[in-house]
Amino acid sequence: YGVIMCNLKYLMIDGVAVLTLSYTMTLSQPLKKLGKDRPTSSLLGPVTVTSVLGMQIINMSFLALALYLMHSQPDYVRWPSKYAEGAHWWLMGDNWETTVVFIVVYFAFITAAAIFTFGC
Repeated sequence: YGVIMCNLKYLMIDGVAVLTLSYTMTLSQPLKKLGKDRPTSSLLGPVTVTSVLGMQIINMSFLALALYLMHSQPDYVRWPSKYAEGAHWWLMGDNWETTVVFIVVYFAFITAAAIFTFGC
């Protein structure tokens, strides 16, 4: 699309989602009673790799669906990035594309933190 997310969106992802959720994940406590199934012994075992790849497939599916829904809106106008000046890069963040990508990626961070911390 040739667009750049604005600084506030990067601040929300880095400052709010990543830092807050990383700190919250460190506060998770073990269960009072251990389950009978042992965790995987390898970081790159089939269970771990499958769950991470599955999460990525789900996230990419939501991103593709969101972009499709964005394109199908009657008011949608594709951002004319070829006419934007490079010196005014901050103006390339005020469009539909960056908003849709930000919302999907932001909620992917939150969902991944919840699932991989609590095992939902």
